[in-house]
Amino acid sequence: MRHYDAVVYGATPAGIVAASLMGKLGLRVLLLEQTSHLGGLMTSGLNATDLIGNGSGLRGAAREVFKRAGAAYSSPDLEFRAEPHVLGRILRGLLAEADVETRTGARISSVAKTGPALGHATLEDGGRVGADFWIDATYEGDLLPLAEVSHAIGREGSDAHAESLAGRRPLGSMLPPPLDEPTPARDDQGKLLPFLTPPDGMKPGQADSRLQSFCYRLTLTRSPDNRIPIPEPDSYDGREMELFRRLTLSARKKGAGSVSIVHGTTFNSVFFNLAQLKGGKYDMNSGHAAPINLPLADMDWLNAGPDGRRRIAYRYREYTAKILHFIRHDESVPEETRRFFSEFGFCRDEYQDTAGWPPALYVREGRRLAGCDLLTEHDVLNGRTDAADIGLARYPLDCKPIQWTATPDGKHAVREGMMFKKVPKPYGMRFGMLLPRPEEAANLLVPVAASATHVAFASLRMEPHWMTLGAAAGAAIVLATRRRTALHALAPSAVRALAEEDLPPTPQRWTGTDQAVA
Repeated sequence: MRHYDAVVYGATPAGIVAASLMGKLGLRVLLLEQTSHLGGLMTSGLNATDLIGNGSGLRGAAREVFKRAGAAYSSPDLEFRAEPHVLGRILRGLLAEADVETRTGARISSVAKTGPALGHATLEDGGRVGADFWIDATYEGDLLPLAEVSHAIGREGSDAHAESLAGRRPLGSMLPPPLDEPTPARDDQGKLLPFLTPPDGMKPGQADSRLQSFCYRLTLTRSPDNRIPIPEPDSYDGREMELFRRLTLSARKKGAGSVSIVHGTTFNSVFFNLAQLKGGKYDMNSGHAAPINLPLADMDWLNAGPDGRRRIAYRYREYTAKILHFIRHDESVPEETRRFFSEFGFCRDEYQDTAGWPPALYVREGRRLAGCDLLTEHDVLNGRTDAADIGLARYPLDCKPIQWTATPDGKHAVREGMMFKKVPKPYGMRFGMLLPRPEEAANLLVPVAASATHVAFASLRMEPHWMTLGAAAGAAIVLATRRRTALHALAPSAVRALAEEDLPPTPQRWTGTDQAVA
C-alpha cells in the first residue's frame, strides 16, 4: 500500500485546484477519479460559467484557471466562456506541473478508520491507498457514507432552520409568467402524460429526500467546418412528447416560440438558451416548453453504483436526444425555430470519445455534509460575513424542478421545487462548512458537497465557489501538515491567506519544517 500526504477523491475543478495547490506546495498527492473523465462539468458542457460580476473576488489557485483560459485566447483578462477542450488542457496542465499522481477509473469501495481519522481506502480493483489527509471533491459526496460522516440528502423542512424557501414548494405552472396557463395532465384515455408523477399529497414546507433535476449541458456549433449532426434517439414515439407539445402550443398562443438575441451573445427562446462560447460554440441550457432538465423521479443516482449510474446516464442521454429531435422536427414548434435550431450540431473537436455527447451528467446536488458550520438561507440573503470566511460567494438561490406532477385533482400538469431569488450582496463561505464534526472525521475536508441547507446550496452550487473552497481545502492541509496540527484547530484567516496566494511556478520541496524551500 502506498501512502500519501493527501488523497483527493473526485477530479472536479475543485478537486483539481486542491490537488494542484498541495502538489505545488510540496505535498505528495493522489487524485482519484471514479470515471475516465477529468475536469467535471467545466470540461463537460458547463462552459458559460455562472458568476456574478467580473471575477474580481477570485484569488490564487481558483483564479489561475480562468487566467490561463484568458491567455489561451491571447487575452490578459479572465475568461469565463472557454471551450471545454481548452479548459481540459489547462486543468491537466495544473496537475502535471504540480506532480500530482492521477488515477482514473478508481472507485473507493471502503474506508478504514482509526477513531475519527481516515487511514486507508480499498479500491474496487483491490488496491489500497493510505493518506494523512483526505478531500471529498465529488459532486455526489460519495466519500461521506464510506467514511461514516453525517450528511443530508434532499430538502430540510421549513421548521428546521426557519427558512422561507425550505421544504416542499407550492405547485407552479410548467411555463413561466406571462405564458402560464393550465396544461391538461391526462391523455384521451385519462392516463397521466409521460414524465408526470402522480400527486403525492405533500404540503408546502415538508421535508423530503428528492434532488433537483439533472441534465446534459450540450456544446453546440453552427460552424460548418466543425459541426457534426446531432444524433437521433435510439427510439422515438411522438406520443411520448405530448406534454411538451401542449406546452409549446400554449406558449405560442401567448406569442412565444421565436428566437431572440440577449446581450448580443445568447440566443433565447422558450425551447432553449444558447450562450455563446469562444470558438464559435454554444452552451445549451434548458428552455421551458421542451426542457433538457429532467427530474430524477424513480432514478436513485446517489445509491446506484457505477453500473446503475451508467444506466441512468443513458436514460438522460436518450431523453435529451428526444428533446432535440422534438425541437427540430415537431410541427407544434414554429417553423422558423425548427429551421434555426437545425443549423446547430455537435462539435467535431469536443468529446471525441463519446461521439459529441458531454462525458459527464450535470449532477447539480447530491449528498451535503452535516458539518461544523451550516450555511443557510439567512446567511445567503443577509450577506453574512465574518472572521471564519475563507472566501466570498454570490449567486441567486436557483433550484431547478424537483418533480413534474399533477394538481391534487389530477387535472393539470405542474412543476414543483423550483426557486429563484436574487442575492443582494456577497456572503461568506466559512471554514466550518468544509469540516465534518471532529468526532466523526478528523482529517477529511469536503469543498463541493459542503455543509449547507438545500436552500443555501442552491446558491453555493457554482463551480467558481467550489473552486474557491477547493483551494481552501488544499491550503488547510498544507498548513496542518507543516504545523503538525489538527484541521479543526486552524485559523480560517491563515487558510484563506494561503489559498489566495498565487501558485509558485514549480513545485516546492518541503523539508519537514514550517518552511517550504525551492
